[in-house]
Amino acid sequence: MEPARFIRFWKELKRRKVFMGIIAYGASALVILEATEIICNAFGIERVPPWVVILLGIGFLVALVFSWIYDITPGGIKRTEPLEEPELPLVSKKIKTYRLTTFVSVILIIGLLSFNIIDNAKSRKFGRLEKTMAVLPFTDLLPPGYESLVFNYIGEEITACLSKIYTFKVLPWRVTSNYKKGNKSYNKIGKELKANLLIDWKAVEIDGNKRLTIFMFNTEDEKLLWSHDYPLEESWTEISIISPEISRSVARRLKTFLSQEERAMINEIPGSSRASFIAYKGSFIAQNALYLYELGNRKTELSVFDEAIDLYTQAIQIDPDFAAAYANRAKTRSWGIYTGYYDNSHLGKCRDDIEKATNLDPDLIEADIAMGFYCYYGLEDYKNALVYFERALEKQPDNVDCLFYLSLVYRRMGNWEKVASISAEALKRNPANALFYTNIGLSFDYLHDFEKAIECHNLAIESLPEWAASYQNKVESVLMLSGDTEKARAILEQNHNMTGYNIHYTLARLNMYDGNCESALKNINIAYPDDSATDGDSLLLKAQIYMHCGSRNKAMEYYQHAINYFTNEVKYGPENSGALSKLGLAYAGIGDKTNAIKYGMSATELMPVDKDAINGPNRLYDLARIYCMVGEEDLCIELIKKLATIGSLFSIHFVYLDPDFEKIRNNLNIIQLMKQVRN
Repeated sequence: MEPARFIRFWKELKRRKVFMGIIAYGASALVILEATEIICNAFGIERVPPWVVILLGIGFLVALVFSWIYDITPGGIKRTEPLEEPELPLVSKKIKTYRLTTFVSVILIIGLLSFNIIDNAKSRKFGRLEKTMAVLPFTDLLPPGYESLVFNYIGEEITACLSKIYTFKVLPWRVTSNYKKGNKSYNKIGKELKANLLIDWKAVEIDGNKRLTIFMFNTEDEKLLWSHDYPLEESWTEISIISPEISRSVARRLKTFLSQEERAMINEIPGSSRASFIAYKGSFIAQNALYLYELGNRKTELSVFDEAIDLYTQAIQIDPDFAAAYANRAKTRSWGIYTGYYDNSHLGKCRDDIEKATNLDPDLIEADIAMGFYCYYGLEDYKNALVYFERALEKQPDNVDCLFYLSLVYRRMGNWEKVASISAEALKRNPANALFYTNIGLSFDYLHDFEKAIECHNLAIESLPEWAASYQNKVESVLMLSGDTEKARAILEQNHNMTGYNIHYTLARLNMYDGNCESALKNINIAYPDDSATDGDSLLLKAQIYMHCGSRNKAMEYYQHAINYFTNEVKYGPENSGALSKLGLAYAGIGDKTNAIKYGMSATELMPVDKDAINGPNRLYDLARIYCMVGEEDLCIELIKKLATIGSLFSIHFVYLDPDFEKIRNNLNIIQLMKQVRN
């Protein structure tokens, strides 16, 4: 095109107001898109349908042609005349009205555009952020007549549903459920929980009308990003019905596109909210009983396993297709077998429930976990337990529970390389559970990474400061790391102050290690007066202290008591490897070499390391002590060398602490092992 013709064409476009038409249409199109998105979101549609964009594209072409042919004037829409036609005079009043209308329209369009730009800028900001969120626990006064478990259930349901969105990193409910938020600001809570988004909520009941209000805050500036009131018709347990809408609303506000798979998972609502809550109650009771048992509270009333199973049965009666209830009922039976409350006759019931759950839902992760427990606790089939826990982890890669279960199985199998990697991964995911932390710490003890073990025991103490076992485990880690009895005493003192735990037994042991006979005897007699030293371990420790403090007759007396005690244990449990090795130690104490080695060897044969990598090394350690006590130093040293190279709760420092090993301390092999540790 010639320059002159192009200039004339450009002037004609301006005269016909084509550019103004394009700008006006573009602004209107943006407003239409924003309004369409708002309407779509209100109906649960995450994105503007493609046909809307196509129509707006077609509209652009129509607007372009319309702007060329027609002009909007105060006198109405008129066809644009050729340039040669004389322009008609405009009435002054009409001109003013036209200008005012145009000005107001422009202001409105600019306002809407500005709102759209600012809102989209905020959305893009959240789109770039890692969406790490935490659902805070309910801290208001409970409405009359309700137990706290109901409101714990609400928090867990909201957390579980939000966790189905892959781009959200939602802190597990076990992390936040016991969080003490008090009067802290949302900014401080966010820093402590390492979350940039917080979901807070209130539950209000007035005249029987229940209402749940959900809030979402940005922890950086503490601004309210979203809130909504949800009325509940009958029960608080209806949270399982409204939690999908909560998740969708949060996703929409954060401009998070949900895949078809995510939408399907979020929209999956249990058949009955009542059945769901009853099953949750059963799970809570069973898990709490197991937790207390694992924490060392052997007086826990394990009959609650029966109560939990009854609750699962009620849930199944309400909803016969409730697959997770079958799976969790099987898991509870496995725990009952593990604790000794149920006998092996319950194994068949476990298997039936797992098969029913799998038939109802082949992809159910709870069914895989239940099968893992069935193999691990019920059958002691560690290889197949591994298969099912790994399958569960494949379905839910962020499940820290599955990682923990896997670490236990690999630990039992002696695959310490796997134990190390899985334990480290579990720590990264913040299990926030004292039992998990201390077990991971024990794994690092077996790996002889005592510094990492101490770190885990510290986390367990921080998580549950009233639990004495974490302090005791830390004492052992410190002794294995450095043999520092003073540090161990300081930890014991902390244990006593925080838990009221009787530390005199361990203090007596430390006193014996230091050669302080007077304090050792004093503390062991405080821990176990003569008429109360009835368990085998206390009898053996008393005998050992008396022997190394020069009271041989007293020592012989207690060694004989220990022989009687463990002989009875072996009689009623011939496969009790721990009782066999302790019986061997008692015979070594009285100088009966034949029986000492016999029982010590029987224990290692019954529980070899390749069968059980947790208990097997303990039997080797007991046999090493027996060999040293009866004068078989060379055999003792061979076992010490083995214990130093395999996963075990052994450190060369024990050779220099425990007086039973006094005879081998100057051996060149032992000296060399100590040099390696120090280097």
